[in-house]
Amino acid sequence: MKNLIVGIDPGKNTAIAFYDKQLKKIIDVRSTDFWGCYQIFVGHNEEAELLSLDNPIKKVIIEVPRTKKNWHKEGCDITSANVGMIYDQSHLLAEGIERLGYKVLRQHPQGKVDAAYIKKLTGWKKRTSQHARDAIMLCWGF
Repeated sequence: MKNLIVGIDPGKNTAIAFYDKQLKKIIDVRSTDFWGCYQIFVGHNEEAELLSLDNPIKKVIIEVPRTKKNWHKEGCDITSANVGMIYDQSHLLAEGIERLGYKVLRQHPQGKVDAAYIKKLTGWKKRTSQHARDAIMLCWGF
């Protein structure tokens, strides 16, 4: 029986990492959209098998910004809109997953890491996007 910790980095491309607490390793990393991520928890797609009764989830950790801060130069209206969208999606996803009965921890974004660091830290050798690395760091070693 696995004890999974799930890390989620919401955005236009939402990354999800699954950490097996007993094996102390990342067992899966994938990218989807908002609804694809939610459907994994509802059980309406093939990835839902990771969340079966044989694989109880102990905790879901979602990157949820505490502020809507835009780190780019002023006047970046599109970037500001995207920041607001991610802020809203993060909160909606966290609330929706909680309503399904999962324990959700909201985590403020941390610093960024590169692929070499993830490989050295976790042993995960497959290619990762920045979103995937953020999701891995949310659940790694939890």
